[in-house]
Amino acid sequence: MATTPINIRFARHEAPVLTVTMNPTTNITGWTFTFTLRKIGSSALITVSGVITNAAGGVFTVSLTKAQTSSIAKNAYDYDIWRTNSGSEARLVYGTVTLEDQAWAT
Repeated sequence: MATTPINIRFARHEAPVLTVTMNPTTNITGWTFTFTLRKIGSSALITVSGVITNAAGGVFTVSLTKAQTSSIAKNAYDYDIWRTNSGSEARLVYGTVTLEDQAWAT
């Protein structure tokens, strides 16, 4: 389903919320989503479920915590977001997350 990578940047110690809007608009009632972040060519470092915020409008969010982003080093990582309903599995979004240093955070 996803054909063009979407690259993201945020800093360590942040708690980013990623908002995904289906294009074309698709009713996502009952869908489940999984966000996975991994070091390029490696196993998953972070796995988070998505939350539907507007089913009829095709909008869901993925929220990462400060603890999650603080636990991994400044680097580039692969990510993807999959629809995980049995029989309807599909990669919806993918790309690179560039995790930047935030030296002033504690």
